[in-house]
Amino acid sequence: FAAWLTGHQGDGPAVDQARFEAAVTHAPAAAADEQTLRGDQPASDALTLAEGAQLLFVSHGVSTDPDVVLEEGVGPLEGELALVVQRQPDGEVAVFQLSDAAAAWLSAWDGAPSAMPGVPDDERAELVALGVLTPVAWRV
Repeated sequence: FAAWLTGHQGDGPAVDQARFEAAVTHAPAAAADEQTLRGDQPASDALTLAEGAQLLFVSHGVSTDPDVVLEEGVGPLEGELALVVQRQPDGEVAVFQLSDAAAAWLSAWDGAPSAMPGVPDDERAELVALGVLTPVAWRV
């Protein structure tokens, strides 16, 4: 539905909400190997987006709570918001908001492992700890 709506309406609050709901509802299972190795020491600074993590840009407020959507609506934001939607090992879906620097890096990312230049070290470390980013190799 979200893809159809995007194709017929372009952009807007209903499209953002539909894309968000689709990402949350259909988030793929977490990669077991990435989750298992999450706390281990990486072999290098090269990182990649974790398997199943979905990058989503919205320009209107979104919510997983239908009552919030009905009562408050999904009004426009001051700027574009970058979210990562990812299913956790316990099956719950987590939504993380990215900084402008991380969002810019990920939106321009070509898929090659990288140390994410320009993204603050503390945010990069937090995204690794959360499992949003994963090292390409670990020390054994």
